[in-house]
Amino acid sequence: MMAGHNTFNATLYWQNYGKQKSIFSANLVIIPICPPIKNTLAMTATQACSVNTAFHHPRIETLGNLDEASAALGLARALCQAPQTGTLLVEVQRDLYTVMTEIAATPENLEHFKTLDRSRIEWLESESEAISASVPLPTEFILPGYSLSGAALDLARTVVRRAERRVSELLDQGEIKNQTLLQYLNRLSSLCFALVLLENQFAGRKTTLAKK
Repeated sequence: MMAGHNTFNATLYWQNYGKQKSIFSANLVIIPICPPIKNTLAMTATQACSVNTAFHHPRIETLGNLDEASAALGLARALCQAPQTGTLLVEVQRDLYTVMTEIAATPENLEHFKTLDRSRIEWLESESEAISASVPLPTEFILPGYSLSGAALDLARTVVRRAERRVSELLDQGEIKNQTLLQYLNRLSSLCFALVLLENQFAGRKTTLAKK
């Protein structure tokens, strides 16, 4: 194994997670975990990939950013007060899992995985519009931090935007082909912003502008 490459146990991001199906022939990019978790589909990098993948590879970096985005949204979900916020964020986190499986898959096995389509973008747009219609919309940049859940959503929004930039990089390099992934993340950041306003409203806090 070349120095600087993944050599320890890793969990595959794959659509049929947990099913009785051989994964040793799957040519997938992997995400490292430490320590390995019992009863997960874990294996070494040399068993999972036909090509060694460096930790700093843009695809690995993108998957890490998406994983971080889902974790940040999970924190926001745990803190949310508005009844619809938690339901929406669960849906989003499941979508991000689909995005990760698609980015992890190589061109040879992509057809075996569910891909994100235009309908999920339309869903995000519809939800964002509905929430925006129920809260006062600021005309300029706002200051984060007026409620716990709102602050968590603002942080999650910035992580989503970072993941969006990484996906844009993969598209530009020809590593992935599905432009829908980039559009989804862009619309997701808009949903996060709308949810910030909603959560602040439910907390009884007024969102103020960054500019004095």
